[in-house]
Amino acid sequence: MFTIGVPCVLFGMYCFYQAVFTWAPYGPGWWGSTFPVGTLCLGSWNQGWHALSFGLLLLLLFHWCACALRFGTWQRERV
Repeated sequence: MFTIGVPCVLFGMYCFYQAVFTWAPYGPGWWGSTFPVGTLCLGSWNQGWHALSFGLLLLLLFHWCACALRFGTWQRERV
């Protein structure tokens, strides 16, 4: 799974960070960066790679917080 998951994470991070740095308009695609990182986090934990899993968990939390922040600002802009 890592051979499939790592390229997905890298592509997702590339697209996600471009959106974050330009503060792109909100859309459901913002949350696309959370799935591959979460999948690799869980997989690495199950393989016994706890340090890697913890690092990926921190990355997942950062992605989730950025998405939630953008969603919140988008909600305020709509009102």
